Amino acid sequence: VLCDGPVPVDWAELQKRAAFYRSAGRASNTTGAYSTGMRQFIAFGDAYEKETTLPVSDVMLCGFITWLAARGLKISTIKVYLFAVRAAQLDAGLPFEPWRKRHSVFMTLQGARRIHGDYTSRKGAITIGMLWRMATHARVAQRDPKRAILMGAVWAAILVGFFGMLRKDNLTKGKKDAFN
Repeated sequence: VLCDGPVPVDWAELQKRAAFYRSAGRASNTTGAYSTGMRQFIAFGDAYEKETTLPVSDVMLCGFITWLAARGLKISTIKVYLFAVRAAQLDAGLPFEPWRKRHSVFMTLQGARRIHGDYTSRKGAITIGMLWRMATHARVAQRDPKRAILMGAVWAAILVGFFGMLRKDNLTKGKKDAFN
């Protein structure tokens, strides 16, 4: 059993450790996304001079969804922001009904999805231009004898990707212009 120290002897220390574990319950990316979502929720309340207090009403959530969709946010982002509000309410010890039981909220989200679409980003194909830039980098790197074998293997993988009509994300990491 993994342990980060002796078992707390008093109740206050035990509660302090429990709070630490709760704070570590979400990944840092989730915490950041939820923080952004709550900032957006507060900005929404400020824009319409409405209090953004917990528990959140269905009317406020429908307004929040509409406000975000009208600003062009993707449905996936809107859902993350809604989960931020949900998490804040649950963290405050308040109950939160699931989305499917909140008919007006669920239908507002569905309507926004139908009107604005649920976009998925397509992976970019390896283009002739990318292949040319990769070839240039590979030639330069092969001048170093220590890197020649490695770059030969990388170049072989790039050619397999190109002629196998794979997408660049199958071979690289990051954005389409991130090749280095």
